[in-house]
Amino acid sequence: ITKLKEGRDYELIGYCEKLSPFHLNDKDNDYKFGPEYKEPEIVYFPTTGSWGVQSHPEMMGDDSPFVQYCQESVREKVTEFFKS
Repeated sequence: ITKLKEGRDYELIGYCEKLSPFHLNDKDNDYKFGPEYKEPEIVYFPTTGSWGVQSHPEMMGDDSPFVQYCQESVREKVTEFFKS
């Protein structure tokens, strides 16, 4: 699936557990995960300063607590990235 390692290559900021009953790969085949699997919702990649959000904050209002959380977290991570 991936050789990325949590804590080294990415920081898992937000996740769900057992939200989706299936997961499709690039060939539309379902693949299974162990019981410890966390479905990524918010991921930060420190080597590139990239931020991935699957929860669709663009579909929420500016006053949404989730949108406000994302905005503040991005500000913190971007500041941290450019200081390093």
